Amino acid sequence: MNGLAKYLPAIALTAMSGGALAQTAEAPPKVELRGVERLLAMEDMKNLRLTFCRSLDSHDWPALRATMADDFELYFADNSGPNGSAVRPPIETRSADGFMDIARQLLSQGKSIHICTMPQFEYVGTDRARAKWFINGYGQIGAQNGMGFERVVEDYVKVNGKWLIRKADARVEAQVLFPK
Repeated sequence: MNGLAKYLPAIALTAMSGGALAQTAEAPPKVELRGVERLLAMEDMKNLRLTFCRSLDSHDWPALRATMADDFELYFADNSGPNGSAVRPPIETRSADGFMDIARQLLSQGKSIHICTMPQFEYVGTDRARAKWFINGYGQIGAQNGMGFERVVEDYVKVNGKWLIRKADARVEAQVLFPK
């Protein structure tokens, strides 16, 4: 098993909530969208998150990269089990291209299925937003396969009229490993 794979029995389960990146969270915008504009923006971000997961699962690397801002930040930790985040070190990256390198390395031989549910939008401005997600995923990484249940806090930014994922803080809250 390669060096990074040992840290992520379930990288195929990308998610976020709390921790290092959450501590540096941006303040909500001064002006929030209302009414139909807010609903349309939220729908765009839901589709963006679903495209991220579908692209990760299908290994469509160009489509996955297109969902992220260039300065995308990821914090991915495993909080499951009795020792919580002490189980394995978190994965952190501070660029979309850095994340792409990690995703390609960990998933090139594996399979994953992500199910994104229950987004809760904390705020939606004209060019910034934040949502909390629950993500259930199944993954085969190296010699391990299993299910993971994650919480993700995601920050979005609007660039040239398009919403992109700017920051993701993912925590595996529970996982079930299966024998091969």
